[in-house]
Amino acid sequence: MVKFQKVVWHEGMKLDPHHFQQLDRYFQYNVNKRIGTINSNNWGFSELQIDSAALANGNFSLVECRGVMADGLYFNIPENETPPKSRQFEDLFEATGDKLEVFLGIPNEQITGNNCQLDDNGENRLTRYTMHTIELLDDNVGSNLRQVGVARPNFYIKFGDENYEEFSVLKIGEIVRSSDGTFSMSKEFIPPVLISSASDAMMHCLREVLGGLVAKSKELKNQLNPNKREIAIADVEIMMLLQTINTYIPIINQYYNTPNYHPENIYSLLLCLGGQLSTLMTGAGISAIDFQPYDHKNLNEVFHHLYNQLMALLNIQKKISKPDISIPLEKQSDSLYMANLSDEQINSQLFIVVKGSMPEAKIISDFAKNIKIAAHEEIFAVHQAGLQGVGIEYISRPPSGLSVDPEYHYFKIHKEGRLWDKIVDKQTIAFFLAMEFTQVDLQLVSFTAK
Repeated sequence: MVKFQKVVWHEGMKLDPHHFQQLDRYFQYNVNKRIGTINSNNWGFSELQIDSAALANGNFSLVECRGVMADGLYFNIPENETPPKSRQFEDLFEATGDKLEVFLGIPNEQITGNNCQLDDNGENRLTRYTMHTIELLDDNVGSNLRQVGVARPNFYIKFGDENYEEFSVLKIGEIVRSSDGTFSMSKEFIPPVLISSASDAMMHCLREVLGGLVAKSKELKNQLNPNKREIAIADVEIMMLLQTINTYIPIINQYYNTPNYHPENIYSLLLCLGGQLSTLMTGAGISAIDFQPYDHKNLNEVFHHLYNQLMALLNIQKKISKPDISIPLEKQSDSLYMANLSDEQINSQLFIVVKGSMPEAKIISDFAKNIKIAAHEEIFAVHQAGLQGVGIEYISRPPSGLSVDPEYHYFKIHKEGRLWDKIVDKQTIAFFLAMEFTQVDLQLVSFTAK
């Protein structure tokens, strides 16, 4: 700890390089520690560009690279630092290997010194820096040119299982070899990054999640009937899921279109999304405890794991089983309507739903007397014979779970008698309306109580 303490300046002291080295060391240590208390995951790449043409020919070369090493060293290649020497890697691939890890490395800073190779001492040793001479003008007067020795970081490209014991390293990615022998960077690997735009793979995952949310939102919205005045119990689950999804769409869209967010912020948001989806989308078998915590050192692993979980949740076909279903009616004339019935609909309760411009009391008292119900094949015979047909009954309080609109009136069909048996046999039902009721809005609804 003594190595990072403040220099004491006092009158009469002899100034040596040690004093200024300690001053640098003290300030660098304090800056790194203060930033670390705000965010310990403050290292990684903020820009990463690789020479793809050279890579295809077996030569790894960095075009542009910015970021912070895990030990706190900021780098900006090539604007401020010299790029590491490019390296051939084809011979490093194992005969049956299909990928090769590649790292950016720099020698560790030695607390015992020996960190900079002076350019005039003729030594050839592994050091964190090499002294490089630059010429500077006096900032105040713009003249008085002087030569100043500055420390140039010695970055290296490292591959696979090479020795990293004396290095601080950041994993750049994985070189993959295709079946035709050409090389490229893995498009799936996510390196440690400081902002999302530094990783194409992370941006791809974010785009896919956003697209999945938008598609799911449309799917769920299509299951809701916007014309209903009253929300059925079955609609509540759809609306809860739709609310969750629509809450996250604009936020994730913001993260995707403003790609300068730290990956931990993005990961935390996606964790919240996953937790809520796991509550409402139980078919994937994913519970809230299954989501891994953020791990900056293993960003590739945890981010892809979370991405796969989210896509599994979003790919569930969520269709809520509604107790009431509107059965399409075919209007064959002003007086005649017919519908085909499935076995499930025949076995359910059937309701005729009516709305008209006539007085409410008239619909309640007279509608049942002015409609004839039978199988489509028998409806004309029933009408001509003056038979009543299958009976119906006005229901002042529809059963719980049936979607109710206060402007409509509900009549329950009595499923009994020979005429009903014919409906079951033919799986058709027809309604013949008296002239004064031909202008009503008529619907047929099946209802299965839960």
